[in-house]
Amino acid sequence: MYYLAYGLSLNKKVMTNTIKDAKLLGKVIVVNYSLVCNRYLSLKEKNGSQVEALLYEIPANAVKALDDLENFPYLTANQELKINYNGQEVMATCYVLKDLANNLAPFVDYEQKCLAAYEEANFNSEYLKQVFSQAKNILDYQKAYYRTGETKSYAFRINMLKKLKAALLANEASISQALKEDLNKSEF
Repeated sequence: MYYLAYGLSLNKKVMTNTIKDAKLLGKVIVVNYSLVCNRYLSLKEKNGSQVEALLYEIPANAVKALDDLENFPYLTANQELKINYNGQEVMATCYVLKDLANNLAPFVDYEQKCLAAYEEANFNSEYLKQVFSQAKNILDYQKAYYRTGETKSYAFRINMLKKLKAALLANEASISQALKEDLNKSEF
């Protein structure tokens, strides 16, 4: 199995400590994707963009360890991408965040570790700094919006509660399933 590493998984110690038999094949370019940050880095389709990544060969018996490293299936989903490696098109598995809607700023230690991993891989760390900066700008925008006081009104809060209720009802089955799988809770 081929594994596409970006973000913190570029760190060779992380990979070798997690998957002893992981074989680093080399640098690849993921075409028509960009990096986004929602607390953690993820790939997102974007025509004309590209992301530097490392390609690993992972033994079949190490898939569970890789899933654990990437918080699959709780935080991430598997995605298969066509990658050009040494002039050949190969299918590589990567993990992407399930929820990219929040645009949360990264944890400080995560950001520092990712930047160090980018530099270790000789990748363009300026690009990564821009991705993290965009996430922080969105957080600043959200804080400024909160400071306007618009969220304090009764009407705003009732509207948000109605949206929350609708989201809970729309996702009731998957929430119940997750509670059963994660916490062994029944529906009632």
